Amino acid sequence: MEVIEKIEVKEEPIFCIEQYIKLIEDFFDTNVAERDEDFVLFRGQDCISTPKPRLGRIVLRDESREEAEKNMMEKFKIESVPFLDPIPKAPLDWLSVAQHHRLPTRLLDWTRNALAALWFAIQEAQIEKDPSKESDYRFGTVWVLLSEQKSWIKGDEHEDFGPYKVSEVHFFRPRHFARRISAQSGYFSLHPMRKDEFDSLSDSESGIKQLKRIEIPRDAFCHLRDQLDHYNVNYSTLFPDLDGIAKNIEWLHSRFEDEQGCDKDNHHCIKDVKKELVLTINK
Repeated sequence: MEVIEKIEVKEEPIFCIEQYIKLIEDFFDTNVAERDEDFVLFRGQDCISTPKPRLGRIVLRDESREEAEKNMMEKFKIESVPFLDPIPKAPLDWLSVAQHHRLPTRLLDWTRNALAALWFAIQEAQIEKDPSKESDYRFGTVWVLLSEQKSWIKGDEHEDFGPYKVSEVHFFRPRHFARRISAQSGYFSLHPMRKDEFDSLSDSESGIKQLKRIEIPRDAFCHLRDQLDHYNVNYSTLFPDLDGIAKNIEWLHSRFEDEQGCDKDNHHCIKDVKKELVLTINK
């Protein structure tokens, strides 16, 4: 892990949006040619574990991962029909719908919106999760990925593309069958199954030029939520439905667990004062 910036904090241990945006701008300036700007994606996580499709992370019953994928998708196609309009036809569209509704698949969620990715990393308090040195939950993470243009599935290829026989990672923009995907500037990566398993994402994968990790100290989550809300990045804008509206109203009128020791503007957590803040980015 390479420390690219170390900030001495004299009063308030804040990782702020300005610092985050600077890291993103530095990434573009250092790694991204103008012609490649459309191929940069972001993924926010509440932990530092390396991204892997959920189908590769769940503990299965008495079947192989390949069998589980096939059986789950078949059941989803049958049982979801009454709730879908229109009904997907292409295998890639079925995978996208299933992923959107949290069925474990070989897809990973990404966004073109760096602030949306930051929000997904810090949206919830981590009070009850293990804060120890070894824990994956001691930081939130935004993954920054620069993909190869050749690894993208084009819109006119969706109908005939076979997602279950890929040998390398592909990327695509799903058809906007849900407002949430459009609001979140949602994209997917499609991953190959190798020997009945999925590998964690790596920049050694064909189709990936750069893969970096920005770590966000969990003590900064509460302040960042407020800052993102100032930029209109919140539950109601990223989840433009009644559930998102209700969740945002709840947050505006209450405090998450990690906000209960902060001042009225979530500017600092009284119980967790630190002398320095280290921003890290992985190569």
